[in-house]
Amino acid sequence: SLITLLPCSLCALFFPWAAGWGEKKCFNNVGRCRASCKSNEKEHSTCLNKKMCCVPLDKN
Repeated sequence: SLITLLPCSLCALFFPWAAGWGEKKCFNNVGRCRASCKSNEKEHSTCLNKKMCCVPLDKN
């Protein structure tokens, strides 16, 4: 009913990570778009959001 629907709707508004607001994936879903790559990653290309596509060194 409406009493159970309202809390679920509020949770969806305040916890947007389910909608994919985190780091975007790149390079066939192997890399991640970041401002700077970690020490165990290598820059592969540039993402659409102007960040670096960082791919783990063992996936290159």
